[in-house]
Amino acid sequence: TNISSRPAAIKAFYTTLGKDYSSLISVAPGDIKPSLVVLYGVYQKIVGILAKNNWSIVKAGPAIEAQQGLLDSAKVKAALAQVDAWGKAHSCHV
Repeated sequence: TNISSRPAAIKAFYTTLGKDYSSLISVAPGDIKPSLVVLYGVYQKIVGILAKNNWSIVKAGPAIEAQQGLLDSAKVKAALAQVDAWGKAHSCHV
């Protein structure tokens, strides 16, 4: 199934992902929780755009692309770096 061609599948995917992300934030260690909240804010903006465009990636594409500045912001880059560093520090190095 090609998720990009099925709005119902896109909605289901992002709804489940949002619930999982929210659950992750609720149990995240305090040192990365603020970064996860920042990233969740970006996720919510993208989901909002998809919802306004009836979950059509094609229709939402230009509005999502217009958010590139948000993704490139210092705040988001810092959040990504914090989560990445935390993951490297707390993972098995097999």
